[in-house]
Amino acid sequence: MAGLRQLALRGGIAMAVRQLVGMALSFAGLVALARLIGPTHYGTYVAALAVHSWLALVCQWGGDVFLVRKPDEPTPDDAHLAFGLNLVVGGLVALLALPLGSLAGAWIGIAGIDLAITALLGVMPLQLAAQVPLALLQRRMDYRRLAWAELSGHAALYAVAIPAAWADWGLAAPLAGWWAQQVVTASLAFRFARYRPRLLRRRPEGARPMLVFGLGYSASVWLWHLRLLLNPLVVARLLGPEAAAGVAVAIRLAEALSFMRVVIWRVSLAALGRLGGDHARIARGVAEGMRLEALAIGPPMAAFALLAPWLVPFALGRDWSGAATVFPWLGLAYLVNGVFSLQSSALYALGRNVEVAAFHALHVAMLFIAALLLIPHFGLMGVGLAEACALASYWLLNGSTQRILGGFPVGIALVWAAAFALPLFSGELGAWTWAGPVVVVMLPGTRRALSGWRSQIQSIFSVD
Repeated sequence: MAGLRQLALRGGIAMAVRQLVGMALSFAGLVALARLIGPTHYGTYVAALAVHSWLALVCQWGGDVFLVRKPDEPTPDDAHLAFGLNLVVGGLVALLALPLGSLAGAWIGIAGIDLAITALLGVMPLQLAAQVPLALLQRRMDYRRLAWAELSGHAALYAVAIPAAWADWGLAAPLAGWWAQQVVTASLAFRFARYRPRLLRRRPEGARPMLVFGLGYSASVWLWHLRLLLNPLVVARLLGPEAAAGVAVAIRLAEALSFMRVVIWRVSLAALGRLGGDHARIARGVAEGMRLEALAIGPPMAAFALLAPWLVPFALGRDWSGAATVFPWLGLAYLVNGVFSLQSSALYALGRNVEVAAFHALHVAMLFIAALLLIPHFGLMGVGLAEACALASYWLLNGSTQRILGGFPVGIALVWAAAFALPLFSGELGAWTWAGPVVVVMLPGTRRALSGWRSQIQSIFSVD
């Protein structure tokens, strides 16, 4: 029987393939959609989507993550409880979609954003309900079916949105695509997980642990994802929808290029949860994962930064040059976040939600304060500078994790990350910044690490 390490690696490979295909699909769809509807409509859509995404995270209450990281096997009642909570909360949000959209739209001040937010919130019940079967697939480490459900939904978004944009639907095109994505993802998730929800006639024994965990986990997630509101509430309000569109494109590019960050996070959340309270094994896993993140995220991020000043205007047009301006700073933020994400995952696995929440609160506070101070003076560049200021908050996360796990090495991962971070700014600093990646590749430690990971991946396909 395959061990936990092999299950995690096999799942990681499936998720990596899904993310690679998703990255290609996302980039092609983004280029086509953005060019067809223009920066004003696209900026309005992404600003509305950011508000919706944060509300969706608030409404999940952590029940799906509880199912993934529970040390023992979740019972059917656990799944039904999480489903019921998500469905009820999602239904309430859908009923309040119009006033919520009006309130957010009044603050942001962009024409049409209130109706866009209302349209996105209308599908919230289905979106939240689907989180339960998706969590069950992740719990089983059935990443092949999980990837298929998510990728199919992603394809449905552009399959609907791009023809609608071509037909001159404007802002309605991506909104229609979003509805299609949720319907397809939910349908496949329920089918693949073989999950049939039912109403509970009594409170299950696992209700209190789920609610307690959900409160602690969700509070920390809500704090972190306040980041999503920076673009609609600050950038769009101060600089307009076109600037918000440029930042949104840069974010999408950084997310796509750091796809391994999501892969390792999702696999680790399930894998570390099965280790219980074994601090030594968790510490070893975090140290190795940090090095893997640095080498997995750094090279594609640095390579794209070299091409971004020419590629972005060529693909999207000159109206989108702001995306290339802010991308290096966002790339740096995603690279650092990827390297340290395993620390958050380990703390969640140990139930130390308070420590994660404290880091999230500090990070978001630094980000918003810096943005409010810098954007009026530096424009879009102020967004990047604010991201750089907020990186100082990672000292708190690292200190908490080191204290709880008893210490583990992070120096090699940080050196590798710094080496690949320099080329992000090669346009400003010069070609010498590429010396860092060259030196890293030549280091014996890098070769040993790559050789070890290659052997582990090959072992998955060998006959036991």
